[in-house]
Amino acid sequence: MEQWAVRTLLVSTYDLGRQPLGLAAPAAWLRQAGVDVDCLDTSRETLTDAHIRAASLVAFYLPMHTATRLAAPIIDRVRAVNPEASMAAYGLYAPLNAVWLREHGVAHVLGADAEHELVALTASLEPKAQSPDSKAERRSFLVPDRASLPPLTRYAALQMPDGTRRVVGSTDATRGCKHLCRH
Repeated sequence: MEQWAVRTLLVSTYDLGRQPLGLAAPAAWLRQAGVDVDCLDTSRETLTDAHIRAASLVAFYLPMHTATRLAAPIIDRVRAVNPEASMAAYGLYAPLNAVWLREHGVAHVLGADAEHELVALTASLEPKAQSPDSKAERRSFLVPDRASLPPLTRYAALQMPDGTRRVVGSTDATRGCKHLCRH
């Protein structure tokens, strides 16, 4: 597979102490399409100007209100450090805050489960790429690609009575705050 010239930076600011599936899932789709992807969880890693300057597209994962508000200064910083970069926001809280995000310079606002839309957006920035067939792509699932995220030992852990720590896991049944789901 030919590597694209577009480099994408996926950013998570807060995901309740868990390794963000909202970065790992789109990373798998983007890498399968030939996109060079970096994932950065600012709750565990420092975002450097080098990360920002290297990106053609910076996409913020916004699964909840706290993550959205924590993204504001980072969005402003991306705009200052790399004004040529295209910015996107995705996740449950992106559409809810579309006006506010656009006021901060975010051009593309996507919803939850935006893997396919992120691939299509990246393809639109790549002169030689062809956008994938949306109907065919949405029927399949990919194993999330966690390769560029910190190891699970850097996330939530269970403190045992003897003082040792054990890695814990969780399962995402939904993406984002559950109080928005209405039946």
